[in-house]
Amino acid sequence: MREYLGIAIDDDFVSTALVDADAPLLGAIDAFGRRWGEAGTVPSTSASARALTSAAAIATERASRAELHPATVGVVCERVDVSARVPDALSGFSFENVELVDGLDARMAYLHSVDALAGAGTCLAVWSDGDESVLAAIDPALGEVNWAHRYITDEVFVSDDMCSGTVKSMVSELDPVPSILVAMGTTDAVRRMCAEAAERSGMGFIYLGERAQLAIGAALVAASARAGDDRVLTGGVGAGSAPERRFRPVMVWPILLILTGLLIGLLFTLTPKGISTSTPDRSKDTVVPSTLHYTPRSPMAGEQQPRQEQSGSPSASGTPPLVGALPPCDPVVEVTPAALHRSDPDDGPSTTAIPTTAIPTTDNHPDPTCIPLRQG
Repeated sequence: MREYLGIAIDDDFVSTALVDADAPLLGAIDAFGRRWGEAGTVPSTSASARALTSAAAIATERASRAELHPATVGVVCERVDVSARVPDALSGFSFENVELVDGLDARMAYLHSVDALAGAGTCLAVWSDGDESVLAAIDPALGEVNWAHRYITDEVFVSDDMCSGTVKSMVSELDPVPSILVAMGTTDAVRRMCAEAAERSGMGFIYLGERAQLAIGAALVAASARAGDDRVLTGGVGAGSAPERRFRPVMVWPILLILTGLLIGLLFTLTPKGISTSTPDRSKDTVVPSTLHYTPRSPMAGEQQPRQEQSGSPSASGTPPLVGALPPCDPVVEVTPAALHRSDPDDGPSTTAIPTTAIPTTDNHPDPTCIPLRQG
């Protein structure tokens, strides 16, 4: 919780408001106002400074009863001579910072704290300023004034027709068209006329009659200036609050999923390409005989004859023998094969020549002139 004090003073009324900057939509924690001076008169500078000091003393005492001690105060004072006396008037308090706040900024900050205007878009606001009335097209969410006019109060709010005509003429010039007409602290007569004008123009109507609205806005502006950003005025959480630093566990799951995916990809990348995780079923392999092409030839001198294997035995490479898939052997020219050399695994290489005798006729090779294809 960050408590801030706001004070608004004019020639006949002074108001104070204690605001929690971490929850601006809740409004004032404590507020009070009182009339001072005489109506229609302009108080002296010294009298206004004393009234400001008295209001600050009452506000801080009320806050201390709730164990709240605001360190920053925002002051709205339209009189230049009184504004110059504000630092001296509040020098006897333990305020660390005193902010002079413009009245328009205070009104915009207060309108932004009104929950009923959240998401309303452009609004048409009406408020009194002395003998004049201000009609302004504002955007509370952005804190911007798009268009504004000042009128003599007695000329505009003299009748329902005059007020409705003025509002309609303003609405016709605005783009986008305001959706709500807001009356801020006006008299009962002006409030009734504004409600009638809003109904005729097809707009909604909201009346904000709190007298401490300028003090609330001043406290919010001072809180924003103290924090060094505009999160207080844009509905965000103020600096140093717990929700801003709170850890959100929901962000852990996306991080774990990403790390898991990276780990799986790294394992696949580091796996040797020669290793297969599945065993192929070779029994399902088929050989289409029509796709095989074989061209027999006679062994030349110096070549080693292919080693014959018994039919029906699997080949060295594991491929089943091609039974009935070989074309018949072509006639072979009679040649004298070269001497073959045989290696004995126990005694080492041997150069004993094998006699060049004719290949015996066996059941495996019924045709002595045909050298079968070496399987595999």
